[in-house]
Amino acid sequence: MLSGGIIFLMFYLSSRSVTGVAPFEDWRLLLGAGLFFAGFWWWERGRRDPFLPLNFFGNRMFCRVTFCASMRMFVQGGIGVLMPLYLVDVHRMGPALLGVFLIISSAAMTLIVRFGGQMSDRFQSRWLVMIGMFVQLTVMLSFAHLSDSISTWVIAGLLTYYGLGAGLMLAALHSTVMGTVDSDQMGAAAGLYSMLRFMGMAISTALIGVVLQFFFDANLATLDAYQKVFMVLAIFPVLGMMVAFGLREKRG
Repeated sequence: MLSGGIIFLMFYLSSRSVTGVAPFEDWRLLLGAGLFFAGFWWWERGRRDPFLPLNFFGNRMFCRVTFCASMRMFVQGGIGVLMPLYLVDVHRMGPALLGVFLIISSAAMTLIVRFGGQMSDRFQSRWLVMIGMFVQLTVMLSFAHLSDSISTWVIAGLLTYYGLGAGLMLAALHSTVMGTVDSDQMGAAAGLYSMLRFMGMAISTALIGVVLQFFFDANLATLDAYQKVFMVLAIFPVLGMMVAFGLREKRG
């Protein structure tokens, strides 16, 4: 039932290719998703050994951290869809150079993750999360204002900056969410946390493509359409920062 709800939700976000109805307008798919999710909730709450422990949703701090992680992955998923299209459509990059640019943020993230873990042991995780979200926000706003004649070195610098910010908060999020549950529930908590943050990425992947197509259908210039989508993506780090300010963690 959970899988059915997720599938119907994904179909609702990108329904044109499934049912021929414009995205966000095929209410049959939304109703189907709601029924599957409601059925899953009803089934799980009556079980002694549930597949998805619903009591975690009563843990406010667990929900806060999971929301922040989902917002991080929402931007990550959006960038994953948008960046190759943007670099090809706006900056006319060929396949070889495009491949180099697409690994820049991942390489930067790899370099900073260990340092981020050390920092999360020394400082409050909420500040690391807020810094990481702020980096995501500034990168989205920067791309929303770049011209099509900007140097590719500037783009490389922004992608590096983005990777450093995204990697800095990764360990802080993981360590904080594990500190919100008892040791005998860590496995279940880790599974739920991972599922929800990757749901954020999946929803973003579907949604950003729909939003970009909407702006193209509105007859905007190519650069203007991409800039508006980057502005839409900038909303989610702001939401993450607002929630991250209330993060608290257990210290041994």
